[in-house]
Amino acid sequence: MSIAPLRFEPVYIRKPWGGRRLEAFKGELPPGDIGETWDVSAHPQGDSVVADGPLAGRTLSSLTEEFGAELVGTRNADVPFPLMVRYVSSRENLSIQLHPTESYAHKIGEPSGKDEAWYVLDATPGAYVYAGLKPCTIAEYREATRTGTLADIVEIRPVSAGDFIYIPAGTVHAICAGITLIEFCENSNTTYRLFDYGRNRGLDLEDGEEVVNVDAVAAPHRGLSWKGEGFESATLCLTDRFAVTKLTISEQFEGRVGAETFQVLTCIEGDLAVAFSGGELALAPGQSILLPANLGEYRITGIGSVLQSLTADVLAERARLADLLT
Repeated sequence: MSIAPLRFEPVYIRKPWGGRRLEAFKGELPPGDIGETWDVSAHPQGDSVVADGPLAGRTLSSLTEEFGAELVGTRNADVPFPLMVRYVSSRENLSIQLHPTESYAHKIGEPSGKDEAWYVLDATPGAYVYAGLKPCTIAEYREATRTGTLADIVEIRPVSAGDFIYIPAGTVHAICAGITLIEFCENSNTTYRLFDYGRNRGLDLEDGEEVVNVDAVAAPHRGLSWKGEGFESATLCLTDRFAVTKLTISEQFEGRVGAETFQVLTCIEGDLAVAFSGGELALAPGQSILLPANLGEYRITGIGSVLQSLTADVLAERARLADLLT
């Protein structure tokens, strides 16, 4: 059977630092302190379930296993579904933490490391994140983690709505209080806590020392932009793990999904429609849809903004952008 674009039921994740702020972006939430919703995920801890259509009730992991390259593309056919898209909202600071690199993940028997990136939807006045370390040695880092003074050597990055930050694996970081964002990451939920404000959840200092990059730098930015006919495009992130582009649509955007990879469209504002061969789907703020490989041409119409995420051919995409900007 051919695979039409897929919409999933959100997976709600309770967190001690969460709250109710996600209701402003995701609608009604279940009871409790909801820190995250996983909107596109094939992770065992939160496997997305198709919301409607002929594949309703199926999990993303089962569809990936059954359809392989027909769904995820030839670039991703031999790995688990490689991308996660989730919303995060913080009433309190998250733990200062980092994530495993690809090599360390394979060493401990996990399928992937965890590079991640954040698009800030909302931030209270004065909100900031921790991203990277002030100049220090590995010995100074180790001493700070052992004495509980890590917050003294992390870089404080003020953020506001529209900022984007790429966090490679091994980068010390934390989302701090008063921020709601969309996170794009590899198919991993492994976190090494380094400092947790006395929440008694345990720390992972030895694992952290194995993967930390004390020289990693991460800072907010707004992307590299260019204007098309009826839309504006900003390349926010282009790596060998995933790419994220912000599309601001004033009339329409015409895209294509080929045989190499899938795409995910996540609406951040406006009322939009995505038309494709065989149908059309509405796309409202807080919603994501997965466009399967080989979908072919599609068109987004309306006025609003979406984040387009995918696994990219980095060299080809860099060449394409160079042509557009010269």
